[in-house]
Amino acid sequence: MAFHFLHEDCAADDLIAADRDRRPWVTGPRNSGGLDEYGVDVRDTFADEVERALKVA
Repeated sequence: MAFHFLHEDCAADDLIAADRDRRPWVTGPRNSGGLDEYGVDVRDTFADEVERALKVA
């Protein structure tokens, strides 16, 4: 599984097709931390996810 997010300062609004109902913003006021897009808020989870991945590796 991969999480893909757009940096609001760099991604043009037309980067994703207009008929898409989700825009996974990682910064700015449109950012939901993934909650709106994927149903899970992943903000501040990077260190824990890396630790978890290293335990499995």
